Amino acid sequence: MTGSSLRRYREIAPERVAEWVEAGFRQRDFFPNRAFFLHKAAPDGCKLAVRSGFRPAHEELWEAVLFASSPALDGLPDELLFDDDVMWHRQHFFLPGQVAVASVLVHGSQIYTAAHHSDLVQRISRRRQYKTPIDARFHGWDRMLLNSILGYAIERGVAVVNVPTAEYARHQTDASRTIERELFDRVYDRHVVDNYRVHANGRWWAIGIAENRDRILLGAAGAEPAGSTKAICLCHDIERGHGHEQAEPEFVAIADRVSGAALDAMLDAERARGIRATYNVVGTIVQEVRGPIESAGHCLGFHTFDHALPVRAHRARSLLARRLHVGTTPGGTPSRLQLGRCRTVDYRLKGYRPARSRLGADTAELDLAYHNFEWLASSARSLAVIEPRIERGIVKIPIRFDDFPLHQGMPYAEWEARVFDYAEQHEFLALSLHDCYGPTWLEHYDSFLGRLQDAGTMKTLDAVAAEVTLADAF
Repeated sequence: MTGSSLRRYREIAPERVAEWVEAGFRQRDFFPNRAFFLHKAAPDGCKLAVRSGFRPAHEELWEAVLFASSPALDGLPDELLFDDDVMWHRQHFFLPGQVAVASVLVHGSQIYTAAHHSDLVQRISRRRQYKTPIDARFHGWDRMLLNSILGYAIERGVAVVNVPTAEYARHQTDASRTIERELFDRVYDRHVVDNYRVHANGRWWAIGIAENRDRILLGAAGAEPAGSTKAICLCHDIERGHGHEQAEPEFVAIADRVSGAALDAMLDAERARGIRATYNVVGTIVQEVRGPIESAGHCLGFHTFDHALPVRAHRARSLLARRLHVGTTPGGTPSRLQLGRCRTVDYRLKGYRPARSRLGADTAELDLAYHNFEWLASSARSLAVIEPRIERGIVKIPIRFDDFPLHQGMPYAEWEARVFDYAEQHEFLALSLHDCYGPTWLEHYDSFLGRLQDAGTMKTLDAVAAEVTLADAF
């Protein structure tokens, strides 16, 4: 895949605890860590920047992600560190030990942060048997996270880091959430004002880098292989008859009739082979089908909300001019655009696949970022790429083949030969099969899966997007 073969990070090793204490912090708040600075919007990062009065450009949006390292992780099982109920924002990027995240907006000579959080610490009560060790080891998550951001500011030549006051952080938070005032007061007020020389900057605490340099531990630059094996991504477009209502209305009833059995057959065959695929599902039916898909360990993404084609590009630009309320009305309710409507179904799914691989308002990078999408899967022709790459904070993943030619009458043997000729010659292959076209290929599916496994390493689109994002770290 394109991009660096290394993922870069800043590391604070265990032996640096003495420096931490010397800088004026408590030893109990220290844990060894690696910080990644990713050139993408953090969860809600773009939306919060807009709400704060900025018009963020993609180059201004970053995400700080903090991973604990050994010995802080000793004895903690992987099933906890990747538990979807605990790690709610899914920002681990398939690496163990993700502890904390913050949104970072690099705006001129200043940084503005938002949404400092630790799913592991704040949600550990859901796995109460681990609460005591997690609280003890990562009590200082917010201090270590802020220290990493200040170190990032030094490397970027930024003069001031602005942290929201507790009052403003509460104001920024979704009104439907239960707010723990003490947590906000501690993270955004006391641990900022007590630890650093700051001054009030309206709704922010301004931390000058020069006057606080003696209190900042700069992480040591490091890098490790990001992985470069030949990748095969098997995807499915789960849409029933939705994709044919306008172009082929006579096929809708057939598609609706065969799709359920086809989905069951796909899942059975993949389970037997131990394959994890990516299921891109039309939003209106996500809740109906997600149970068996996710319980089998597959990746789930959106295939639009209702398979409508995207709004034209000039319409998107006019909406962008109105402070990025794309997909929602100014009051926050869903509009007819697909992205906002998808988010009324599920807030966490990372990926989006447009109808018929047509790009438009719902595929503009800032719009995707505003709605917390991290990857876009579309035809290789529409994206004009043959390997995944990150562009303007969104990972673009090209789908090289689908099964529409089979629906149009291409012989199966010819179609399969084209797939594997391509796989032999390229380092990345993603293909997508439809539930509604299942009868054209299901009888060959088991042997087809076996050939895919032999052709390369099977990966989900979430996993591919994580690799590409990490390989693009600062």
